[in-house]
Amino acid sequence: MKQVAVLGDQEFTLGFQLAGVGRTFIINKDHPDLTIKELISNKEIGLIILQEKSMESFSEETKELVTDSIEPVFLTITENDSNIEMRKLIKKSIGVDLWDK
Repeated sequence: MKQVAVLGDQEFTLGFQLAGVGRTFIINKDHPDLTIKELISNKEIGLIILQEKSMESFSEETKELVTDSIEPVFLTITENDSNIEMRKLIKKSIGVDLWDK
């Protein structure tokens, strides 16, 4: 089974850690492209939940890799997305409701 990874700043990834997502990564501010390229090359990861503002720090080449990627699938989330919408998107993408108790 493919794994879910979350990439963003510390505040963004903390919420997913609390929801039980074990593969969270803080964006490397000095080398943001390196972090995303490592995640893309990891064949165990099927979905990468990405903080939208992190996309701004990527090079154009890396942005293109993210938008064109088929596997892993990228789910980009903005700070303006409501929790309900985010929950629906994640459930639709991975088939599991991370907030279900």
